[in-house]
Amino acid sequence: MKPFRFLIFISLVLVGAQTKNLSEIEKEIKEAQNRLEKRQSDEGALQSKVDALSKEIAAANKQFAEIEKALIDSEKEINALAQKVAKEIDEFKALQKQKESLLTEKDLFERRLVTLLANNAAQSLVLSKSGSQEANDVIKNEIFFIMRDRVQKETAQLKLIYSNKLLQIDKTQKRIDELQSNLDRLTKADAKQRAVRVEQKKALDTLNSRKNSYLGELNKLIDQKNRERQMLADLNIVRQKTVDEMRQAQISQQELKEGSKIAVKHYGVSYQNAGNGSYNGKKVKAPLDYPPIMVTKEFGPYTDPVYNIKIHNDSVTLRSSANDALVRSVLPGKVVFADNIKMLGNVVIVEHQGNIHTIYRNLESISPNIKVARSLKERESIGRVNDELVFEVTKDGLPINPLQLISI
Repeated sequence: MKPFRFLIFISLVLVGAQTKNLSEIEKEIKEAQNRLEKRQSDEGALQSKVDALSKEIAAANKQFAEIEKALIDSEKEINALAQKVAKEIDEFKALQKQKESLLTEKDLFERRLVTLLANNAAQSLVLSKSGSQEANDVIKNEIFFIMRDRVQKETAQLKLIYSNKLLQIDKTQKRIDELQSNLDRLTKADAKQRAVRVEQKKALDTLNSRKNSYLGELNKLIDQKNRERQMLADLNIVRQKTVDEMRQAQISQQELKEGSKIAVKHYGVSYQNAGNGSYNGKKVKAPLDYPPIMVTKEFGPYTDPVYNIKIHNDSVTLRSSANDALVRSVLPGKVVFADNIKMLGNVVIVEHQGNIHTIYRNLESISPNIKVARSLKERESIGRVNDELVFEVTKDGLPINPLQLISI
């Protein structure tokens, strides 16, 4: 009876150890759930900040567009006024030239009039001394008076035209001054508006920078949340397997007490009748370097030599011919999990096409380049293993024999 009691004792110890492990897993699950809730809360707060900033940016963009439109209108008005000023200046210059020409012509007529009057006075003086006047002199006097009247009339006309030109020049100068004043006012307003635009652009850039910063933080939070979700999913898988093993151990204990050889029921995904998947594709190299590679534990059901119970192994255990062997991804894919899990050690899970996942457990170390969401090439380094690698493959969520995928 001693061996029988010893087996019962071992079974009770196993159940106690598993209960302790289950308690630790439950604690980790609770912590992961709390972290996930915290991430979701932080994500909501950040999203609110992003939404508020988006509204500010929309309002700032609208104001910036209004400033741009005002500047375009201002520039058009300034150009139109500048053209008017240029036209008035051209007219002013033409009037100045006409004034100078008229002034020269007026001076010429005045000099002719003075000369004409001087000659006539000299002739009159000579005639008065001689006391006689011939017919020819009378004609000369008549011509003189006619010329004098004409010169005086033309001089008067020139003076009138000259006065009008001066009035035109004065009016043109006033228009130029008024236009120039408006142009100066518009130019100052335009410069002020452009300064406002510069400040508005700076404010807009600051808002966009803050938004990008928040979006960066938000993406990090989402990434962390996804990792927490994946970890929570993995922990739930571990918990389910631990519960299954505890049930099996309890059944084994009952069998040992009763001394019966009844078959053990199958629990969990791997213990259902249609629980295993299959793979018919091309085979690839094993995940370990340094062949030959030995399979120390095969996939499928086996009978535990101690408890004499049937257990299903969802993985294969591989040993390389060298210590500190390099572990490689067997297919190209994307890392969905890379972390340490109690009782499983360092674990890396890679997602591949065809809804295939490969799981690498019991790693001594994970390569520094392995991060969640990173894409991997076939045969890219995942980590190293000192002893044995536990290698598992699933397809559509069901475990398949890894030896259907890899060549040994």
